[in-house]
Amino acid sequence: MPSRLILRLSVDYLVKWSRFVSSYNEGDLLRGLVQSSVFQASAELPGPEGSGGEPESGDRRAISIYALALSLGQPRETVRRKVKLLVAKGYLVETPDGVRIPDGHLETERSRQGVAELAGFTRQFLANLSQVGVAVSRAPVDGGREAARARLAFATNGYCLRLIEELNRVSDGDVMRPLVFSALNVANTRHLPLDLSSPYVRFDPPMPEDQRRPVTALALSEMLGVPRETTRRYLSKVMSIGGARRVKGGYIAVEAAFSTPGARRATSQIVDNSRRFAADLPLGVLDILDA
Repeated sequence: MPSRLILRLSVDYLVKWSRFVSSYNEGDLLRGLVQSSVFQASAELPGPEGSGGEPESGDRRAISIYALALSLGQPRETVRRKVKLLVAKGYLVETPDGVRIPDGHLETERSRQGVAELAGFTRQFLANLSQVGVAVSRAPVDGGREAARARLAFATNGYCLRLIEELNRVSDGDVMRPLVFSALNVANTRHLPLDLSSPYVRFDPPMPEDQRRPVTALALSEMLGVPRETTRRYLSKVMSIGGARRVKGGYIAVEAAFSTPGARRATSQIVDNSRRFAADLPLGVLDILDA
């Protein structure tokens, strides 16, 4: 199994998704993650195969501030502040049990444009996974555009939040540190072809340092959609634990960081999640949205 290639593609997708949710929240990634977590908690996958559109308000579940903070590994007061902003903007609705996504959330013009953008880079991700040997679902799909929109949002949200959960496990809940490290690795290796004959499709043997292209903090911050000083701060944290180093032209990920038990476990889980995602989201969902 080409675990290194699948990890690279998966994290590249996660970085694009993170930038996507950040851009829809004025560059505030954590606020975007809070909104995405509430969406996932609020929305059950509608119908037997996602064919029934968005759930009605009576079917939506609320999630508490405590549960949100726990799922994201963030302080409760930090999450409370983000929720307050999202409620003020009308992106969340308060209930006696917590907060939920408002009715018709995916039918606003803002959301329609967002789902169209999401569909574009999700199709490319599935094509890339297929290129490296991951089975992609071509199962028939019922339902119209509303159902397809809901199914795509639910599937991609759930997948990316699961990846973030895996990253949280290797960082004591500080999701930004492994996200910056993972994005750095992607940026270092994105120039390499998706070549199954390469000796570096897996993590053994290790990839020589000269195969990596350095990336600047500015380029990495633009890639993630977070402020440059935030990126610099987390790069320093990654370097302090031996995960990266500064070289001429920028920063590179350190190969040894992939060999720790925690990193190997996270890699295995991310690869498994990516294979399930490709199997569970039929290309027909994207075809409906492209029609």
